[in-house]
Amino acid sequence: MKTKHPLAFVCLLLAAAVSLSDSARAASFATAADGTTLPTGTIGGRIFNPATGQYVRNAEVRVEGTGLVATSADAGAYTVGPVPAGPATLTVTSTGYRTATAMVTVASGATVTRDFDLVSTLEPNRDSGAIVKLSSFVVSSVREGAAKAIMEQRNSMNVTNTISSDSFGDNPDGNLG
Repeated sequence: MKTKHPLAFVCLLLAAAVSLSDSARAASFATAADGTTLPTGTIGGRIFNPATGQYVRNAEVRVEGTGLVATSADAGAYTVGPVPAGPATLTVTSTGYRTATAMVTVASGATVTRDFDLVSTLEPNRDSGAIVKLSSFVVSSVREGAAKAIMEQRNSMNVTNTISSDSFGDNPDGNLG
């Protein structure tokens, strides 16, 4: 591609770079209803399933009262921002897990780290000093595999039909065809 006006092209690139640096600087501030700017920070962390020892992917992390939502990545990591400085309530939801809620205090220009442990909805509630009576042993890996597939399908940008590999049963060859 040959440009007729290389100087105009360079000026356009320079203007884009300046506007990007201005928006990056403004990203550390939120705008209030009256038009004033408020200081902001960032919240990040990881979401873990202690029963399986794995991090939870595609969990939804919501900052209550702001409309800010993030989805956890492959290693259970999430980042939400810019969050207005001050107290914030985080709610974490994922199919097949109990909802987890936590309060954090966000400092201006800082990143707050808050990790979550999500517990399966199949596990009974436990008091810290109570005696736990076990019932029959039930394997629930198929359900958790299906729950992961549902969350992946729910968070997909395209129309998808996602199924868990657990749906195919035990296949010693490793070949479904």
